[in-house]
Amino acid sequence: MLKPLSHKIIIDNLEIKPAKWMPLVEFVEHQMIKGDKMFKPSLYYNVVHDDDPSHSNCTADFY
Repeated sequence: MLKPLSHKIIIDNLEIKPAKWMPLVEFVEHQMIKGDKMFKPSLYYNVVHDDDPSHSNCTADFY
């Protein structure tokens, strides 16, 4: 099991600053995501796949 070298958290503003929340459709259609072959099955399983299809509001065409 991995153990931390310390419990001190150092925030890297250069790494965190450009992060942003975006609508799921915008994220799915981003050029870096469209080329990721593992992303589509993962998204389908975690977001779209549900026993009740009405729970999903994803309208992105990712297949």
